[in-house]
Amino acid sequence: MSENALRQRLSGVASSVTDDLLAAYHVVMAQASHADRLIAALTGSNFCIRSMLLAERYAARRRVPVYMYSLDWQSPAHGGRLKAHHAMDLPFLFDNIDVPDTTAGASGAHELAARISANCLRPKRDT
Repeated sequence: MSENALRQRLSGVASSVTDDLLAAYHVVMAQASHADRLIAALTGSNFCIRSMLLAERYAARRRVPVYMYSLDWQSPAHGGRLKAHHAMDLPFLFDNIDVPDTTAGASGAHELAARISANCLRPKRDT
């Protein structure tokens, strides 16, 4: 994928701020390919931003507390090509990281699963 193709694909979601978006992704993902930058930008647009907006709207109603998290841990499976794929958090949440082609045998996965499951599944209380 060329820089021009990346710009064209992103312009559909970024419109007038496409150049600013590209510049930001060049800074934070300096070593990444154009395809990886595209995936990151589209993931941010389709999932991260919309999830944040939804959480903000729920929080604005002030009926119950709203909690969010983001897991950017990248799976080493398949030479790392899967990156931090959809549902990557589930083996960590349930402290069951022996999932083939995702977390099985990954360095540090057991320790991270213990921390995440201990903190995310425990009921939160306002102080």
